[in-house]
Amino acid sequence: MAANLEKAVISKFRNLSAEKQEDVLQFLELIQPDLSEKFTITEVEQAKEIRDRAKKRALANSRKSSSELWDEFNEIKGAISEEYDGKAD
Repeated sequence: MAANLEKAVISKFRNLSAEKQEDVLQFLELIQPDLSEKFTITEVEQAKEIRDRAKKRALANSRKSSSELWDEFNEIKGAISEEYDGKAD
């Protein structure tokens, strides 16, 4: 599963615009530290800014309904969470 997830993430990342790739990298830098530590106010604000920019672009350029986008987001989030939880053991 991990290899398939990694391939899917890399494939999707490569298809993103440079601007969106930068957003993803910024987000990954925010979540890379130990998640057991509390996030700083700055980190929370940066994450919200990234999320808001992505949401704005998604709503402006989407060929899918917002419910379809959220369903897809939740699926990806769940897969990443399962992968992360598996590594925590």
